[in-house]
Amino acid sequence: MITVGVILSSLILPTKLGAIPAFARKHGKPCQTCHVSEPKLNAFGELFRANGYQLPGTIEDTPPWSMRRIVMAAMLHEMVVDRKIESKMRAVPPPGLPSGGEYHVRSFRNAGGHVWFGGTFGKNLSFMTSLGV
Repeated sequence: MITVGVILSSLILPTKLGAIPAFARKHGKPCQTCHVSEPKLNAFGELFRANGYQLPGTIEDTPPWSMRRIVMAAMLHEMVVDRKIESKMRAVPPPGLPSGGEYHVRSFRNAGGHVWFGGTFGKNLSFMTSLGV
């Protein structure tokens, strides 16, 4: 039960913002229509988000099963994680560094990323979520 609560809260309360081209593709607009720079929204982008990712003044009432295609986009963002190595015992430090102390090492072994998904399913139903990999 706790696991379900954690998963649901992570979907409801995002900690980072991101932008994907799903809505720009759907409406045939450039990304700069809504964004000053990724992921910062301009005034029109704020209005677009507040309107449920639909163009202001429009109501999309086409059900998903009647659409020619469901517009959805995914974007993969790779990241490199900084590892903190503490050497409290006699250990071999990274090459070129003295033994003992703290070292910050950039490593691709702990590399990961995020995949963002977003789109609309019809009238008043849109989504945007991410998955860490």
